[in-house]
Amino acid sequence: MISNKIKILQKLSGTCDIFDYMKGYRKLLWVIFLVIPLWLRGQILEKNSCAAGKKAFYASFRSQERVERVPALFDITHMEAHWNLDPAQRFISGSVIFSFRALRASNYFPLELDEALVVDSVIAGGRPVSYQRPAGYDLHIEGQWAVGDTGSVRVHYHGVPPETGFGAFSLGSNSAGATLWTLSEPYGARDWWPAPQNLQDKIDSVDIFITVPAQYQTGSNGLLADLRDNGPNRIYHWRHRHPIAVYLVAVAVAVYDERRDTIELQEGPVLMQNLLYPEATGPAAQALTAFARHFQWLDSLLIPYPFRNEKYGHAQFGWGGGMEHQTMSFMGGFTFELMVHELAHQWFGDHITCASWRDIWLNEGFATYCTMLAYERFSPNQYWPVVLDQTIESVTSRPGGSVYVDDTSDVSRIFDSRLSYRKGAMLLHMLRWTLGDEAFFRALRAYLNDPDLASGFASTEDMKAHLESESGRDLEYFFDQWYYGEGYPEYFIKWKSDGNDLLLDIRQESSMPAGVSFFEMDLPVLASGPTRDTLLRIHHSRSGEQFRIALPFTTEKLEFDPQKWILSRNNEVLHVEETKWEIGYSLRDYPGRLRIWLSDPFREVELAVFDMQGRKMAAGRYGNQGLLSIDVSGWPSGVYVALLRSGSDEKALKIVLP
Repeated sequence: MISNKIKILQKLSGTCDIFDYMKGYRKLLWVIFLVIPLWLRGQILEKNSCAAGKKAFYASFRSQERVERVPALFDITHMEAHWNLDPAQRFISGSVIFSFRALRASNYFPLELDEALVVDSVIAGGRPVSYQRPAGYDLHIEGQWAVGDTGSVRVHYHGVPPETGFGAFSLGSNSAGATLWTLSEPYGARDWWPAPQNLQDKIDSVDIFITVPAQYQTGSNGLLADLRDNGPNRIYHWRHRHPIAVYLVAVAVAVYDERRDTIELQEGPVLMQNLLYPEATGPAAQALTAFARHFQWLDSLLIPYPFRNEKYGHAQFGWGGGMEHQTMSFMGGFTFELMVHELAHQWFGDHITCASWRDIWLNEGFATYCTMLAYERFSPNQYWPVVLDQTIESVTSRPGGSVYVDDTSDVSRIFDSRLSYRKGAMLLHMLRWTLGDEAFFRALRAYLNDPDLASGFASTEDMKAHLESESGRDLEYFFDQWYYGEGYPEYFIKWKSDGNDLLLDIRQESSMPAGVSFFEMDLPVLASGPTRDTLLRIHHSRSGEQFRIALPFTTEKLEFDPQKWILSRNNEVLHVEETKWEIGYSLRDYPGRLRIWLSDPFREVELAVFDMQGRKMAAGRYGNQGLLSIDVSGWPSGVYVALLRSGSDEKALKIVLP
């Protein structure tokens, strides 16, 4: 279903040449000793403790996902629905029959139905049975079933469906008259039929009988098995023989122009059945013609279309977007992006459905990324770069937010376009970069072909297991950062050439340090020389990490992530000139710590800091750091002088602690 980096470096506040002024202390200046070893040990212990805490935090999420996958009480093997509908009236009547096998002993068969709908009777075993409506949506059919027992129940009901969700049961109009449609995701099925509202058991097969006034046509799941007149009405029989999640059962009613075609896919022709509003037939025709190649491409990129023995199609409805009802997406329009997005859901969302709304990215993130891949495939130079930029801009427009949905009672959070859709898509894009195309797409196909998941439900852990299996890599750190964690990195890169060696200093800031303090990533860096270039893959494991890379040419230009593989923002790349060496300080961590920065992070420096009475407050030797951190928690406010030496170069820095 388908909406300026804060610099950590502060400019030099004041410098002065005071080496002569401090002659009496100059010998002391270059005495080398370890700076605050006990503090350093404490920082290591603190970081280890923090890492352990975050591992436990993320593990609790994984545990919650496993808990939510409790087996259903019953396996529903078949559903037969009889619905009487008239788009001119907000009303439904009919019955639903469930055939099932008990998976656990139970004294009731659980369904859900909105209180606005009236239960007329319940039949089981050919006789009326009692039922209870204990609270809220609960509808419990009384009985006694042992493990392995089979049976069936039929619920007769009627009423005016409430106006809920995205329009679980909606009325509208087109140029030919009234229209009606359903859209049950995520919790709306119970608002118009007695539904086993869960993500635990798919209904193995369905037969849907829709009685409407004779001037209307209907669209639903599967194939149209029969059509017959019944007085002033017409009865449509739709038959679907694939397991289907409850929220994907759908009905559309309107005066339609029907367009039928076949599309040749890798395993043979598939029926395309499109139900269009009369006024939209012309505008939609061109889009539907072009759609054939998009369908063929996805069919070859992933696995063969899962419902190829039935159909795929579209039914137009009066909603602003689209909804991926199994075998027939309901469409508010026929744009390239919307059509590809809903088609992709037939694999990601319908064939395999998220096992919890916490994992909605397995539906929406994947469909969004398939749409992005379609831009890459069919418009690599024009629209693909634009879509990447817009996606990254959207996700990073706010500092926090995780792909993992922590509150499934909030429908707007489940379907947050920035997080569930776009950040979910970028998570996949970064996995593709991390693993490489071959392993990444092989993992997607293995996931879709997994017999334990196909035609069923999956969690993020299931997807991760396939990515790890096909790549041979442990991806727990990646999902802790990008799925459970919040935020994104910002990179500050300094570089210079030493002959043909490229020297890099890479620092990272997190937009949400409380969410993820550091993102461990493989970084794409493009080094260009006079006549050639090369894309480097650099595994960045800590901020301030430095690299010396031997190249067959002298680097003249450096670009970070030119192809936009990484979800990041406000990145800066700075070339360090050999003769250039500036210093400054930052009070970002004050009170507590003072940061002294060097414009050239590749230098080795000796440092001493004095107060204005000439007392040495700190000293040390630092190699290739660029940012020196000093504990000043016990220092009084006032003016201090830092003296630095690198080779024969000497500099002084005036520091004012407030």
